[in-house]
Amino acid sequence: MTAPNILTKLIQLAGNVGNAFTSALFLADPVEQTLQLKHFHSLSQAVDPHTRLAFGEGPIGQVAALEQPILQEHFTQDSSVLKLYRQPEDLKGFMAVPVKSDYLLGVLALD
Repeated sequence: MTAPNILTKLIQLAGNVGNAFTSALFLADPVEQTLQLKHFHSLSQAVDPHTRLAFGEGPIGQVAALEQPILQEHFTQDSSVLKLYRQPEDLKGFMAVPVKSDYLLGVLALD
């Protein structure tokens, strides 16, 4: 199995285990201090596959900046704050966790 295929399967598994509407893996660019959407699995047709976030931008970017997870069991904000969707989505909850080794590799987001 190739690396991209393994990541795709892991994203799908994370989404299935978390009963997620969308599961997304953002890869970190520590030089530019940005996150780029790399792999995702979603029931939404509104996911923007070209999503790029600055560290600190929105909840996903905050996870990258602080390297701390975020969990919002009752997501009451407008989904546009996530910068992931091209149109509003009715989300029930949100979780994002940093993906780390010796340094930040990315952020895994589930909603």
